[in-house]
Amino acid sequence: MCPDALWGEISRVETVFDQNLCDHFIAIDYFTNSIRDDCEFLATECRSFLKAVLNPILKVCPSRSRLTARMGFHSEKILGLAPRSAFYVDTLEFPPYCKELK
Repeated sequence: MCPDALWGEISRVETVFDQNLCDHFIAIDYFTNSIRDDCEFLATECRSFLKAVLNPILKVCPSRSRLTARMGFHSEKILGLAPRSAFYVDTLEFPPYCKELK
């Protein structure tokens, strides 16, 4: 049996699975808050999907385009957009998460 101090350290280890699960659950909160009329999640397209995925620590899109889109409930389809396009949206750490309040 692990000593309490050691178990405390072990239980704090976060796996890639845990982080991905957390990311998916927070997506529900983002979407729910996007329903509000005063909360806008405005995202900018990243030209490189791979770079966007590989740069989460930077929390920026490494190569932005001028194309923006509203994310969440009020999103609209963009004709001609590639299926694997990546968009970056900056959020707050607390509800309602959106930085673009009207």
